[in-house]
Amino acid sequence: QRAIRLPQLRSLQLYAAKHCHIWGDEDARARSMRTLNLYHLCTWLIKPATRKWDCSLVELMATEPQKPEWFVSHWWGEPVVDFVKCICQHSSDRDVTMKDCGPYWVCAYANNQWALAGDV
Repeated sequence: QRAIRLPQLRSLQLYAAKHCHIWGDEDARARSMRTLNLYHLCTWLIKPATRKWDCSLVELMATEPQKPEWFVSHWWGEPVVDFVKCICQHSSDRDVTMKDCGPYWVCAYANNQWALAGDV
């Protein structure tokens, strides 16, 4: 019930694009959308956003349960922009309607990053 929809992914990408220039410490890759990956996004966006509520990011973003239609296997080290492009292409190839927009099961967004043992 914690799948993410394409508009939500795009929203996260836009947020990251606006803020990633201030993220990162010794890892400058977190400051560029060309190289920002899920390891960075988890550190700088997902965990800070979900800390107070101890939940998944989808639980914060969704207004109702979002049952997955698609399971996404991916590498956390892949740039987020490339990942979103792939999901957009899949959505187009499969003629996914704007109403459904997936939804896609993506572990980083669906799992509670504060209690992974309970979700995995």
